[in-house]
Amino acid sequence: MPPLVGHSSPPLAIAEELELRGHEVAWAGVAKFHSLFLSARAKFYDCRTGWEDSGPPERPATLMGPGALKFLWEDVFVPLADGSAADLEGAVRDFNPDLLFVDQQALAGSMLAERLGIPWVTSATTMIELINPVGRLPKVLEWRNQLFAGLRERIGDPEASHDPLFSPALTVAFGIGELFGARSEIGSPIEFVGPVFRPPSASAAVIAENEKILRWAQESGPTVLVALGTTNIGAGDRFLRAAAEGLLEAGYRTIIADPNNALAELSDPNLLVAPHVPQQQLLAHVAAFINHGGYNSVCEALWHGVPMVVAGIRDDQPLIAEKTEEYGVGVAVRFSRATSAQIAAATQRVLEEPTFREATKPYAAALRGAGGVTAAVDAIEGVLAQDPISAQKSSLRTGI
Repeated sequence: MPPLVGHSSPPLAIAEELELRGHEVAWAGVAKFHSLFLSARAKFYDCRTGWEDSGPPERPATLMGPGALKFLWEDVFVPLADGSAADLEGAVRDFNPDLLFVDQQALAGSMLAERLGIPWVTSATTMIELINPVGRLPKVLEWRNQLFAGLRERIGDPEASHDPLFSPALTVAFGIGELFGARSEIGSPIEFVGPVFRPPSASAAVIAENEKILRWAQESGPTVLVALGTTNIGAGDRFLRAAAEGLLEAGYRTIIADPNNALAELSDPNLLVAPHVPQQQLLAHVAAFINHGGYNSVCEALWHGVPMVVAGIRDDQPLIAEKTEEYGVGVAVRFSRATSAQIAAATQRVLEEPTFREATKPYAAALRGAGGVTAAVDAIEGVLAQDPISAQKSSLRTGI
């Protein structure tokens, strides 16, 4: 798993369910990051990243479209694969797993699995590859294919020809197929399981802070939640300030996730600002959710039947914002240009027009019926059942 919250949250619940079923689980990731979420008893292999010690390179806030995708692969995910490959191979040889559960963008996992002949399942926590934005950009697609081919030469099986972003055995996608126009020509099995929620934090300090935020959300009057995801720190500062100004002017009680401390000087009795908020739990108590169009965030909001104001930033997010409005479950606003008045007006619409909340109901039902963590682990176990050697073993060893 890469050191990204949205990519690591569903696997936390999947690992927990695997262990409850009697399986042995080990993690390969970045200790500095994953130690914040994993229990002390988790079996963990630390991997170098190929980045600077400070973490993944930060995408310039102004970088959008194909340039943003190019940055992700060239500066973030391919260096991560190169940097982690040797450590990951050491972990695999030590743990000797029957299966790898591999994040879609953590290519060292899929390429190592193909070279060593180990079954693997892809974890798709975003829609970006399911809607395939580069498929409409042939030059960008050719460039990325060459990038992947070079990586395969270095760490994978040079003879392999399948798409490393999708396991030939199974891809687990944390949504439903009818959302956001997922393409059908991938050529390998996909199991849409709906949202899989991260287990609650075991940290006493985090629990206490989360309980304080949840109590505030349940006080009188409708509350609006504003959160732009963990990969947009800094890029969202202008939008957060505009949202705070507009919502407070309109008189709405507001909770804002502000990891970059952009609102440090702002104080109002109707405003609660925190670096991190318990988003999944808060969605059960808020009346509207202003977000960046992240796939996990939108699915979580729909699960709870919460209408949205969506400001898609980049990657698949602008398309998700458009679809959110098309489906009638929210209003799309321009991330880079939305004014405080526009954000407040959009919020007023989703709060006061009942059609928005009503439109969330069929999606909530579909997401809740998709099976969640149980369906995900059933599907993973199904891959092992297809392997007669692994099926004969007394217990499944899974590397995540």
